[in-house]
Amino acid sequence: MRWLLLLLAMMFAGSAYAQGRWSDAESNRYWPLKEERVRAYRDHDREAFEQVLADGFTTMTPDGRHLTRRQYLDEEFGAERADGVDVETEVTAFSARRTGSTLVLSYQEIERSRVGDNEFVERLARLDVYVRQGGRWRLLTMTAARIPQAPQAIQVNAAVLAEYAGRYRFAPTIVSNVRVEGDRLLEQSTGNPEGELIPIGPDLFYAPPDLQARVSFERDATGRVTAQVYRSGDQVFRAPRE
Repeated sequence: MRWLLLLLAMMFAGSAYAQGRWSDAESNRYWPLKEERVRAYRDHDREAFEQVLADGFTTMTPDGRHLTRRQYLDEEFGAERADGVDVETEVTAFSARRTGSTLVLSYQEIERSRVGDNEFVERLARLDVYVRQGGRWRLLTMTAARIPQAPQAIQVNAAVLAEYAGRYRFAPTIVSNVRVEGDRLLEQSTGNPEGELIPIGPDLFYAPPDLQARVSFERDATGRVTAQVYRSGDQVFRAPRE
């Protein structure tokens, strides 16, 4: 299964998010641009936000929707924000890179919206692209992806983990080998490095660095483990035990 995880790991390993907030003078210089956008959004100030946006602005939302300038403004600022809503934004891992008249900002953002005693927290990885228009930097496009959080792990004793050990065949040339080492369950599929399966429920695991995919094991009527199942979104891969 780990061939499905390597691309994500490689993307994060090489991304700008590994850099610090003030990684260099270039990033420091363009920090106010990010602050201007965040402040206008936090204050629910449509007019101020419009000044940030370039002509032809587009955005990709965390749920995969593509919005034009007008669609985005109407969605975010079309109605008055309810009384008692407090929005707070924290930015980390900020980095700026400029090439000619194009500027790219990358950072992580934690947005906390509080309503009374309730708090909604959203963690996003953002990429903002600015261009020079009207003598200043304006936001041409922004994309955001939700940063998944690791599930809560549970304790499983070594005897139970041993029940999962074995070979599971996903395809004629792809085999998943599962073994126990101390109190850890390890898995290695053909052509990929070995990694740990973290238990989060009965017969249910996740495999870092992918925090969203799930690995489960099927049992027959006698309780014997008979198959391994890998789920990622709406994709399901089943591997019978050999």
